[in-house]
Amino acid sequence: MRKRKDLYWGFMFIFLGTTMLLNMFGVFGDYDIFKIAWTIIVGSYALKSLFDRDFVLASLSAAVIVHINKVQLGVSDNIMVVYAAAIFIGVGLSSLFKGKKKGGRVYVNGKSYNYRQYRKENSSEDVLEGEQVYYTNNLGENIRYVKSDNLKEATIENNLGSSRVYFDNVTFSDQGCSIYVECNLGQIIVYLPKHINLENNITTALGSLKGPSQLYSGPDAPTVRINGEVNLGEVRIELI
Repeated sequence: MRKRKDLYWGFMFIFLGTTMLLNMFGVFGDYDIFKIAWTIIVGSYALKSLFDRDFVLASLSAAVIVHINKVQLGVSDNIMVVYAAAIFIGVGLSSLFKGKKKGGRVYVNGKSYNYRQYRKENSSEDVLEGEQVYYTNNLGENIRYVKSDNLKEATIENNLGSSRVYFDNVTFSDQGCSIYVECNLGQIIVYLPKHINLENNITTALGSLKGPSQLYSGPDAPTVRINGEVNLGEVRIELI
């Protein structure tokens, strides 16, 4: 099976090549070929982001398409409104649908829980406990402290707010720990102990990532892998 990334680039180049041929035969009339090409490139990226449930990127990509064609669409004087609306729509869709990616149920300390209910209940407590912890912050500034004797997985989502999450009172699993971070229009600060092996794979889109990308403390140190995305926000990794 081909990777999704390969399919994306394959179809994009096919669309670009086809567009160039159609333009040569005058199909598009006087329309700017470069606008058409960039519309196809950004449009294909928007579809890919939507398929991957990167709703903020998908909506911003749609806004870029509108910007490219603003004269034809008659929105020249209101382009910033288009971008603002795209951000809010993307964040709203992320809040509504991101919770489904875990499959509906989670297992914490040997017990099965409904994912959404577990995330809602645990997001309201200052202390998050268990082998798997989930935290979502929508608006406002919040602090959470993680406590676990065998932490395997953590999910942190922040939308239009500021979140500080402390992992300094944690024993990470011998098999390693995965932390998923998603920040949409806001800031997340993750506090980790210094004596770990860190693999930071967070991606950014019009956002910033601060802190170490790699850290090796020795063969006996636990491994912590951080994945996720920053959309118009900031994620900072602090070692304490």
